[in-house]
Amino acid sequence: MINLKIIIRFTLVIGLFFSGSSIYAASCCGGGAAGALILPKFSRVMVEGSFQYEKYNGFYGSDRAYYEDPPASDLNQIRLKAAIALRVSDRFQMALSVPYVWNKNYYSGMNLNSSGMGDSIVSATYETFDDVKCVYKVRTLQDLMPAIYISLVNTIPTGISPYSNVDNSFKITGRGFYQTLISTLIDKTVYPYNFSINGGYGVHYGRPVNREYGVYKKPYEKKLGNRWNLGASAGYTLFMENMDLVTLVVSYDYINEAGARIDGVVDHLADFYKSSIGISLSYTTSDKNRIFKIGYTANPSYAEWGSNSPVTSIISAGVSNVFK
Repeated sequence: MINLKIIIRFTLVIGLFFSGSSIYAASCCGGGAAGALILPKFSRVMVEGSFQYEKYNGFYGSDRAYYEDPPASDLNQIRLKAAIALRVSDRFQMALSVPYVWNKNYYSGMNLNSSGMGDSIVSATYETFDDVKCVYKVRTLQDLMPAIYISLVNTIPTGISPYSNVDNSFKITGRGFYQTLISTLIDKTVYPYNFSINGGYGVHYGRPVNREYGVYKKPYEKKLGNRWNLGASAGYTLFMENMDLVTLVVSYDYINEAGARIDGVVDHLADFYKSSIGISLSYTTSDKNRIFKIGYTANPSYAEWGSNSPVTSIISAGVSNVFK
């Protein structure tokens, strides 16, 4: 029999992986936060392909304590994502991100594998500045001005959710709800150093539900709780002899979501939060047209780092191509 806690945490984790700090200087080479792909200043198009391997390493209970997964369980998710960002005007850009998800799980002596589309993201971003904010030396106060991006990030439930025709949580690839999030990214590079902070606030839209995990129920209205997130990163860039760039970034992210509303009644037992730390390495060609990235993000397996959420580690890799 599948453990109820496993079901809960699998449901919660979908959608968490789209949040994170910028992994490199957005105004110079592109970047992103809260799922919004960001095109470099003065560039027309950027396409990106990325891979994520996420391993589940236990969970945080509602008491904020850390608990290990049951013995002999092995829970994993693999994601491939294709994304494109297009410049609409000097200060506006739009982006689309579409993931495909594989669930690779072993639990209670059973192999529980599945695959399908994940939830897609459509975003629109406004740049508050007119020139690149990456500088090599601070000569005036203006040189300290950061690049500020304001994004409207919309999640489209194109994945398989608990309300689809599924009989267990191991087949889930999406949350089943539309969401709109307003995100701000503040990024500054004074070579060789880079610093960024980002934050966002998101609202889910309610929907009628009459089926969960393949079982039909009396219809009710459900709305996931509002979400907010904060993140920060710091990086160092090494210039190669051919002027290619190698950038190392460390990051911290926090995400918090209120409990869902069922027929207008809030389920406070479903409130959750989690913190994560990460490190990433990117290689950018001298013409800044191609960026290769690898990264590692993890939730520490200690008490107080989360509540009602899974403890995972994520290995990621990707490549971006910029067209000017």
